Amino acid sequence: MTATARKVRYREYETIYLMKPDVSKDAAAKIAQRIDDVVKREDARLVTVETWGRRQLSFSVGRYRRAVYVFLKYVGGPTVVAELERTFRMIDDIIKYQTVVTNPNVDVAELVVDPEAVKFEELNLPDDVEDEKALERALGFIDPEPGQRRHRDNYDDEQSEIEVLRELGADDVAPVAPAARENAK
Repeated sequence: MTATARKVRYREYETIYLMKPDVSKDAAAKIAQRIDDVVKREDARLVTVETWGRRQLSFSVGRYRRAVYVFLKYVGGPTVVAELERTFRMIDDIIKYQTVVTNPNVDVAELVVDPEAVKFEELNLPDDVEDEKALERALGFIDPEPGQRRHRDNYDDEQSEIEVLRELGADDVAPVAPAARENAK
């Protein structure tokens, strides 16, 4: 048997890749198209594609604390993972990825794929990505950006401070008693 006539051993892989939290719909669609092209070019087959949406990261990746998660399950030869990960490294909107082998020996002839399960969903995220550090800055946990004043300095009375904190997402904000405020200074 020659090297070209050798049977390729197919494996089942799962990959999760993370996109920047502010990725646009167009950029996400281009990434999906590139992944689809790589899978087809490497003679692999997608089994499942799931977009999990924007989620909190367990640790910061670069300057990002949130990311858009996408899960892929596919069957292919040994070169498909290397080519997919090379593609991920070239795309600026992808900040992290991880691939694992879930089944080392798959019979492609028995593989049944639901066409609806392999469609990349259109990314429907809110247009505004909240400033993740705005609440922390407002509460005084971190220093303000250079050139900015502390939140407390921006407002004269306690009521407007509470309203701004509630707008930033702090639901359980209550006025501080004047005696406690004096002791805190």
